[in-house]
Amino acid sequence: KGRFYWSKRYEGGLNKAMEEFECAIRDDSNYALAYSGVADTLIWRGLYSLECPRDLFSRAERYVGKALSINSRLPEAHASLALIQLSAHWDFAAAENEFLWAIELDPAQPLAHVYYSWMLVIADRYWEAGVAAKRAQDLDPFSPLVMSGVVWMHLHIREFDQAIEAADKCLEVDPNFLVALYLQGMAYMCKGQLTEAAPLMERATALSGRAPFHLGLQGLLYAKMGRTKEVEEIVQELDGLRAGGRYVPPHCYAYIYAGLG
Repeated sequence: KGRFYWSKRYEGGLNKAMEEFECAIRDDSNYALAYSGVADTLIWRGLYSLECPRDLFSRAERYVGKALSINSRLPEAHASLALIQLSAHWDFAAAENEFLWAIELDPAQPLAHVYYSWMLVIADRYWEAGVAAKRAQDLDPFSPLVMSGVVWMHLHIREFDQAIEAADKCLEVDPNFLVALYLQGMAYMCKGQLTEAAPLMERATALSGRAPFHLGLQGLLYAKMGRTKEVEEIVQELDGLRAGGRYVPPHCYAYIYAGLG
């Protein structure tokens, strides 16, 4: 149940996932997969900046350490540690070692291949990234998580048409899959097809519960469209969330001001 909710990638789903993983730990304090699940939930809360990422990654690292102390050969935990090395520490060598170790322990784990493709993209190793992403697709061709990970890879190597096509396949499986919606919106935005991007971004923002990460992207799009009044309203909404004690990542404002020039 934890993994089911975790796969939804919106705040309510991640909160519910945390409850399920913690319930599993209460039932069995030596269940390594549950600790790995908590770590992955914290990692994704950090990647979407639902709270301060630095704090979340630090907590995730402790849970990964606990999982590995129970089972040092748990592939999911090594994949989690690789994501932390990449996202929190920007240590490409350590991340690659952990990704490859996770894949060696379980070559049929598609998300490890997808995450590895992201590291390869950031490292400008595009051909290898494509190979890793293709491997993930072959292992689980109908997984929205895997397919959206492939969308992300295409987007970041500026293969926008391929990103849109991959997102379409993902949305055929789950029309309300949050990640595919906003990534497809970004691909259209990068192509300059702003009217096609708008409904996708708006749906993603609504599904996220108007999370700051998605508000920032929507503000960027509206800025590019010249919808300055709506951009001002989003900035005010972000300001209000901050004033109310909600963590609002600085990059949300950076997106918007970049869009405004």
